[in-house]
Amino acid sequence: MECICAKTAPARVKTAAVCLGQLWIFNLAHPNIALQLIRNLSARLATMTEKVGNMAGGTIGRRLHRLLAAMAAEHGRPRPDGRMLLPFVLTHEELGFLAGAHRVSITRALGELKEAGLVVPVGRYLLVVPTED
Repeated sequence: MECICAKTAPARVKTAAVCLGQLWIFNLAHPNIALQLIRNLSARLATMTEKVGNMAGGTIGRRLHRLLAAMAAEHGRPRPDGRMLLPFVLTHEELGFLAGAHRVSITRALGELKEAGLVVPVGRYLLVVPTED
């Protein structure tokens, strides 16, 4: 039987290697668990597809704005004017990693976003204008 195995994890997790045949038999015996596994994998695939799409389209400034707006939509604190306050600090290096760009490019793109009024610094935090798409 062919076995599938991965060894990288971003946090402390318990892992197990399972042969594909064993997984098939387990899923047949436990359809509710199999359905949840499919849901989880589908959600992860959708997230990764969105990330790839965001990295592929537009200028670095547009990618960065979409990234910041997505983080603000999920984790931000809404303001009366419609902007969202990101409640955590991100370095330019971290933003570069998330947006698929160099730190220097992120610094330049943030400057452009600030000039356009799409991102406003509030201390070390950022107010972000939601994207149109």
